[in-house]
Amino acid sequence: MSSENRDFVHFFDNSLDMLCIAGLDGYFKTLNPAWSRTLGYTTKELVAEPYINFIHPDDLQNTLHEAAKLNQGETTILFENRYRCKDGTYRWLLWQASPDLTRGLIYASARDISPR
Repeated sequence: MSSENRDFVHFFDNSLDMLCIAGLDGYFKTLNPAWSRTLGYTTKELVAEPYINFIHPDDLQNTLHEAAKLNQGETTILFENRYRCKDGTYRWLLWQASPDLTRGLIYASARDISPR
């Protein structure tokens, strides 16, 4: 692995924010360790089902609307929704996301704003 790739992996793995690459198919592809620390699921559990399954029911329609905008190539800035933790509680997340339609991917970061 090149030093540039090692730097990227180190940065990705050590972020306090939740970083991910998701597919336009609705599934997570790559997640950093902050996801497991924040929500309590393993990476394997999170990538096994559509990410929409983790959304609070009251936030589902707004989240689907935001996902549709990403699928059209729009960038998401400061979108909030709640994600279910493994213990059944919910955490408020603040999102920023950018799609790459040619690759069918969404690059996103989420910050846990629950304490706020």
